[in-house]
Amino acid sequence: MTGMLSAGGKQFEDWSAAYRIFEKDRFDRQLLFAPVISTVHETLPEDTPFYIAIDDTTIRKRGKKISGTTWKRDPLGPAWHNNFIWGQRYLQMSAIMPDKVEEGRARGIPIDFIHAPTLKKPRKNASQAKWDEYNNTVKPDKVTVIGAKRLGELREQVPKRKIICSVDGAFTNKEVFRNIPANTAIIGRIRKDASLFALPFSEEGKQRGRKKYYGDELPTPEQTRQDDNIPWQQVRAYAAGKMHDFDIKLNFACSLEKCGRT
Repeated sequence: MTGMLSAGGKQFEDWSAAYRIFEKDRFDRQLLFAPVISTVHETLPEDTPFYIAIDDTTIRKRGKKISGTTWKRDPLGPAWHNNFIWGQRYLQMSAIMPDKVEEGRARGIPIDFIHAPTLKKPRKNASQAKWDEYNNTVKPDKVTVIGAKRLGELREQVPKRKIICSVDGAFTNKEVFRNIPANTAIIGRIRKDASLFALPFSEEGKQRGRKKYYGDELPTPEQTRQDDNIPWQQVRAYAAGKMHDFDIKLNFACSLEKCGRT
């Protein structure tokens, strides 16, 4: 708002009316980004997936009474020391558009930006009613739950094209993976010692007891890396300003065999 007012030559006039217009949700945010999403969809070739990236970001603020502000870890601080900044947390979704000039290079086009504040905990001596209200509200307000919901809304806006979404470790959890829309793939990061399981499988008519939620245990990412029976494969990708060769391992076979699929 400050930048827009300054660009319009109104920096020395009263700003209260302009800020009062935008202090509440007076417009549909989805309609604001709809033309951008439509343009990206029309620009991509028909056989190209809709690539997106989702992550949260902190906007620095100074006022202590601004809605949703709190102390956050500074992502630009040194690795050996945690610095804190006062700011607001937002969830951002960007469409990844391939560059037409240089192979492998891409740029992010923002297609969604929503305020996702951290819910403030009640005091230890707060009433039980306050704690009950907090426990009922904290889960729907989690940034991962909001991200899964916004991904579902994007699926409705792009119904036919496949969506491939890239997220970091914070979004690689059950709140997101249990709500993946149809024709959508998510690429996330997990710990190297994470416990992995195949999909539950039982022959028809032979299932007894409770419904299975986990199949057979699979190797951890670190065990897969150390397994000499799984060959390394080389892929070429763009990073840090140029193309690089990366050595990776793919371990789809074990999960497909153990869950009884081909």
